[in-house]
Amino acid sequence: MRECRYCGHLFQEENGHQVFCSDHCRNEQHNLYHRISRKKKIEARGYVPVRSHKDFNTIERIQARVNTKSSKILYLGGYTDDKGKIYLQCTDCGYMFASSTKVLRPSKGKTIQCDNCRHILSEIRQREHQEVVFNNMAVRKEQARLSQIQKESEKIKARHKRCRECDKEFYADNPRAMYCSDECRKKFNNRTHDLKRRIKIRENLIDKDISLIKLAKRDNDTCWICKRKVDWCNFETTKEGWYISGKNYPSIDHVIALANGGKHSWENVRLAHCKCNTEKRDKLIGENPSGQLVLFL
Repeated sequence: MRECRYCGHLFQEENGHQVFCSDHCRNEQHNLYHRISRKKKIEARGYVPVRSHKDFNTIERIQARVNTKSSKILYLGGYTDDKGKIYLQCTDCGYMFASSTKVLRPSKGKTIQCDNCRHILSEIRQREHQEVVFNNMAVRKEQARLSQIQKESEKIKARHKRCRECDKEFYADNPRAMYCSDECRKKFNNRTHDLKRRIKIRENLIDKDISLIKLAKRDNDTCWICKRKVDWCNFETTKEGWYISGKNYPSIDHVIALANGGKHSWENVRLAHCKCNTEKRDKLIGENPSGQLVLFL
């Protein structure tokens, strides 16, 4: 037999460690210890819980608690218990509203705010944001306009050029144009061609004694490509006075083309039909094993 630690009744223990007669006594003893420890903690902190004292929240203490949350809120009344509502008023805009008494509890830590002031503040911030966005859009449009004007001015400046031949300023429709007219272009090209020709003559790259008649006498009026005779009468004269040679009319052909480094000398020139000369272009001619002439790249 053993005495219950909570109620003091005697009971028959089932094992050597049982100290309560029932689960009810064990729970009650546990709740008692909890209440005692909670009371000690409250006394150590120096305040009494709100739930245990209904008259603790006076008007001054409620106003002090509201002021700790927000100094713009004024307490009007309406407090009955910790589960009701209180009526407040904003000192800035005069808006009156109701709030739950749960915000007065220290453990909540919520901030009492005026809905009207928050709405006005959000409208102001939205308006300021729209103004900033509008100003940024206006700035970007102005920058785009200035950049477009700058590009157009650069294009106009690029079109104003100076002729390479007569050194005259002109407006070019084509940005790659370098001459004010076709006449200046022809003059520049002819002068450049003549200068290159004189340089080749000076460097013995061109023999001035070569002519079509002398070459025809040397080659016996025979095309060296197709081995057929040339026709001196194969030409036409237009009404405007232009001279047009035919396919079988003789022409001077370079064995090694000038574009490939060949010289205009007697060793490098041959008589050929205009058609054969055109088909040969700047290629080399050689013989295959059967003795037939073929073109090489």
